[in-house]
Amino acid sequence: MKRQTSRAALFLLATLTLISWLGASFLAQRAGELSRGAVIRWEAGGGISPVQLLRAERYAREDGGAAVPTAALWREHREGYVEDGAGRRSTSAAVLELFGDGGEGWPAAFRYGNYPARGDETGCAVDEATADALWGSARVVGQAVLWKGKTYYVRGVMKGSGGPWPNLLLRFRDGDAGTQAEHFLSQNQIPGGQMLDLSLLHQGLTALAALPGAALTLGILLRLFQRGRALTAAPLLLVCYLPPALLGAGAVLW
Repeated sequence: MKRQTSRAALFLLATLTLISWLGASFLAQRAGELSRGAVIRWEAGGGISPVQLLRAERYAREDGGAAVPTAALWREHREGYVEDGAGRRSTSAAVLELFGDGGEGWPAAFRYGNYPARGDETGCAVDEATADALWGSARVVGQAVLWKGKTYYVRGVMKGSGGPWPNLLLRFRDGDAGTQAEHFLSQNQIPGGQMLDLSLLHQGLTALAALPGAALTLGILLRLFQRGRALTAAPLLLVCYLPPALLGAGAVLW
């Protein structure tokens, strides 16, 4: 009975370890896609306006363009209320305003269309739940949406359910993203918020994802060494054992 309990505990531990490793690997891959960037978040009342961002980008290009980032601003309205263009149906929805490349600031999978292009002030994207609540279908690209008395037109439908903008993503071509982000903000006299260096996050997650592989590699090498040490009393067997053992160790390290 104790042996069965021990096996069940080991199986559960192995399963949880595998799930944790897969999660760390996924997050490390996702962070790797953003490793050349930095996210700056301001508390309530702070932030940067689209006009300030455009001015800062123009100044950076005029200075030589070596550190002109790809930028995206966004802010959330957790208790939004939207209507269809005719005002016949309405639904509550969390509204996310975006300025810049929406795919940079808020990556999402789309069933139809995509994010509005930069500078499209009348475009919007909705999720399937909102589209179904307003029109009963996800094929609603081109439909009008009313929000806070202003009309927007649907450019894309995502899968699944004015003042300062408090979130900013800056992505640079190369170099230390955190240092370049700090320089970009200070050069344009933009008060900094809380910064998350995505390159540092990527390094940490990559190291975490590599731990199980490192442990497994160490365990296999240790087992090969122990087997070889046990054959020291039989030189002929040791000579026969060494070539495949060395090949196996090389394959594991590779």
